[in-house]
Amino acid sequence: MQTKNHELQAYGEECVRKFVGRFSTEEIMAKFMELWATYYPKNHRIMTSSPAILAGIRQKFDQLKNQ
Repeated sequence: MQTKNHELQAYGEECVRKFVGRFSTEEIMAKFMELWATYYPKNHRIMTSSPAILAGIRQKFDQLKNQ
């Protein structure tokens, strides 16, 4: 499970770097959430019901975009 988390994080970070300037944070988040729902359907429901978790994800994407 830990390996899958690292792979997912690396994939998400690479997507942000690749698409910075081409897509908005919301568009990138939507794609990330689709991917997350595929790998972690149970956690996806929990995550999408928590504004704090979504805010943290958005903040991480914004940080990556500004690097």
